[in-house]
Amino acid sequence: MKIRITLKPSSKKIPYDNRYAISSWIYKTLHIADSDFADEVHKDAGIKFFTFSNIFFKKASFHRSYIE
Repeated sequence: MKIRITLKPSSKKIPYDNRYAISSWIYKTLHIADSDFADEVHKDAGIKFFTFSNIFFKKASFHRSYIE
């Protein structure tokens, strides 16, 4: 299954290591919806439930530690 999520940052600076924050948000959202399912998904270390493509920008400025 594919799903596209559009996020709007609260700051103009986006860290390069943003996938952890997105993954964390997904697990927290799952936990709110169904805590038993979220715990089961999060425990299983052998299966990769989420993969992420690159983030695409219409206009961006790339700095040493962040994207603006």
